[in-house]
Amino acid sequence: MLEARPTRAIAGTPARQPTPDVRPVHPVTPTRPDRAVGFGPPRGAGSAGAVSPPRPVKPVADVACPFCCLPAARILGANGLAVWLRDAFPVSPGHSLVIPRRHVGSFFEISDDERAAMLALLDQARARADTEFHPDGFNVGINDGRAAGQTVPHLHMHLIPRFAGDVADPRGGVRWVIADKADYWSARGQPEPGPPRPQPMPSGRSPGS
Repeated sequence: MLEARPTRAIAGTPARQPTPDVRPVHPVTPTRPDRAVGFGPPRGAGSAGAVSPPRPVKPVADVACPFCCLPAARILGANGLAVWLRDAFPVSPGHSLVIPRRHVGSFFEISDDERAAMLALLDQARARADTEFHPDGFNVGINDGRAAGQTVPHLHMHLIPRFAGDVADPRGGVRWVIADKADYWSARGQPEPGPPRPQPMPSGRSPGS
């Protein structure tokens, strides 16, 4: 029987190295944090700086959220938990949005601190609109859920300045989201809105007193 002879390396040629045991690696699905880089507070930090457990990452499908990647130039005011800016498709001058930094869909899913932060910025947006546009009133509203008309699945609160004469009859306001049921006053014979009526003077007083 022939004996196997050990392989000898040829002078000047490196010895052949053993082939490593290569095993396939399962592909990793890319994910991203639940907010865009630089948009929200440090991950895991609460409103008072306390560290909370990390939130689960969101799937890649959420990358397209326009409110998670806002250009800094659009943001007109901010605090630790929310921002406000002007609507890109305003229905009136000064139409603004107040948005939580965290990617969350519903007003009923945010924390008490986030609600307080949003309302504080709502006051800022209203003061700015008063200064720039001098409206006669405001509509404040949230489209919460697809059935309610929400098209961007990131909570946002609308502040819509209103002006005398911007519609023929402003009665009902937000009731017109369901137009067939908005007008409840016609059946009751209530008159059309007109200029305010002068109030009678109390007896014993003269005008200007």
